[in-house]
Amino acid sequence: MIILNGQLSILCGGIGVFYIVFDMITQAFGSLLVYALLGGGSLLVVALIRLGRYELAKVVSLLNINAVVYLFVTRQGTHLYGLMYFIPICMASFAMFGHKGRYKALLMTLMSLGLAALALLSDYSILEKVTFSPELDRINQVINTMIAMISATVIIQFLIRLNHNSEKELSENGEYLKELAQQLESSQRQYALALRGINSGLWDWDITNNVMKLSVKWKRMLGYAEEELVDIPGQTVLDMVHPDHLDRVSDLVNRHLLKQEPYNMECKLRMKSGEYRWFSDSAQAEWNSEGRAVRMVGSMVDITDRKLAEEQITRQNAVLEKTNQELDKFVYSTSHDLRAPLRSMMGLVNIARQSNSIEEISACIDMMDERVKTLDDFVQEIIDYSRNSRVELKPERIELNELVKQVIDNLRFIENISAIDFRISIDPQLQLEVDKSRLRTILNNLIYNAVKYHNYQQQKPYVLVSAEKGNPSVVLKVEDNGIGIEPDFQKKVFDMFYRASEISKGSGLGLYIANEAAVQLGGMINLQSEPGVGSEFRVTLPNR
Repeated sequence: MIILNGQLSILCGGIGVFYIVFDMITQAFGSLLVYALLGGGSLLVVALIRLGRYELAKVVSLLNINAVVYLFVTRQGTHLYGLMYFIPICMASFAMFGHKGRYKALLMTLMSLGLAALALLSDYSILEKVTFSPELDRINQVINTMIAMISATVIIQFLIRLNHNSEKELSENGEYLKELAQQLESSQRQYALALRGINSGLWDWDITNNVMKLSVKWKRMLGYAEEELVDIPGQTVLDMVHPDHLDRVSDLVNRHLLKQEPYNMECKLRMKSGEYRWFSDSAQAEWNSEGRAVRMVGSMVDITDRKLAEEQITRQNAVLEKTNQELDKFVYSTSHDLRAPLRSMMGLVNIARQSNSIEEISACIDMMDERVKTLDDFVQEIIDYSRNSRVELKPERIELNELVKQVIDNLRFIENISAIDFRISIDPQLQLEVDKSRLRTILNNLIYNAVKYHNYQQQKPYVLVSAEKGNPSVVLKVEDNGIGIEPDFQKKVFDMFYRASEISKGSGLGLYIANEAAVQLGGMINLQSEPGVGSEFRVTLPNR
């Protein structure tokens, strides 16, 4: 548009020069005001363009041309061909102002039409009218027509060139946009492939409208289909958080949105199936100029396998720590309990060597035999302890009633057992699928202790072994009416090397081994005892 304005200014200057020469030839002087307006206006327009006042230059140019044409037309005696100048002026108005300035162009066009109508309908003229001879009038008409056509041609040529350049630019932009679209499509494919390749689910929370969008990967990680959970409120996801983690998640989100603290956490989320899995979630919010959060985008990764592995390691470390502590205690106590009877036997051997009495030597041999049996029992307990902690479970179908009878039969040679009334209250048809060796160890230790620490001063000492089958467990009881256990000692009887009674001559491993075996079988042992009345050991095992 600036170029057109400049071209029209140059054209107007050229036309002015032409008419000066024409008037000199035809001796039609008296239009110096027209020439001054035309030349001065053209120079002013050029100056405004150089100063960057483009809009003002357009207005001045059109006002100046309209004024010059009006004065020129009204000065001539014949108006019709002079009025043709208003046609290119109207064209120039719309060409220079363009679409954005179409209302300005319309005003200029109305002004041009008004001046043309005024010149056509009125004989008034500011300048003195000029009368031409028929030959000059005909020449003047031809000149006016040619100049109007040339001016219109200049404007049309400018518009054609402008349109051509626009089409060329559109074509180039079209090629560029096509290439850009191809690059964008390629980037989208790469982005989609990257999303499928990573193990993250993306989420986008429009905080202002409280609308959360979830990626397909996010939904699938929690067991949902693509068409589910579409444009949901943020509370819906918050409701999936495990109750134990809900307060922490809410606190971290609020601190991130209000204080812009980093948001990165691990929590459990409820799957569509109802189960909970571990996820690692991190996000970044966007704040407006007022510091209010308007959007939050994040990614989530399933870390359940890692968490289970960590929990397994934690459990193993706890077991290892417990084992190390027990090993230290075991080594110390075992060495003490092994050396004590060995030293006693060494003393008895020395006594027997120095004695000539058959009775005294026989007594020493009996005492050594007792020490050997004690050592044998202790070694067996050590073997049971080692087997329980190292040997894998080997479940098999057993008849509980028969196993109890076998255990009692194997104890028939221990001291005072003949004084005990053994009672068995177990359904002969009751079967268990259990590790037989460990269950035998449990029964052996419980029944042996019931015999060993019984009250033989009463008239009817007994040991009752019973079982109750329930769902989902079987409860096995070993009950006696022996000396009982003091309340202060009952919580410690399952500790390693703990002896609850001053009369105890055992290693203190029996009940510890029995309890560990029960834990290995997935069960537990509970004790109820009253001093002077008796004890009841209750073994609870899974009913498979």
